[in-house]
Amino acid sequence: DREETLLLMAARAGHVDVARVLVDLGVDIDHLSSTSWKTPLLEAVLAGHVSTLTGLLHQLRHHTYTYGTFV
Repeated sequence: DREETLLLMAARAGHVDVARVLVDLGVDIDHLSSTSWKTPLLEAVLAGHVSTLTGLLHQLRHHTYTYGTFV
């Protein structure tokens, strides 16, 4: 299912703390929404939420990332 996820919505709204928790729980940061065709990272960029983008990139850098999922 490629619908919008909580991470996508959190990134769009600029909720960096929520986004961090979701990534820590294993939510796919590369999820592509079937409605907007955007990823959480792109949503953060387009909405101008620099702190959310920075937080997501920091999370990405500090997790083992394999084939679209954190392990």
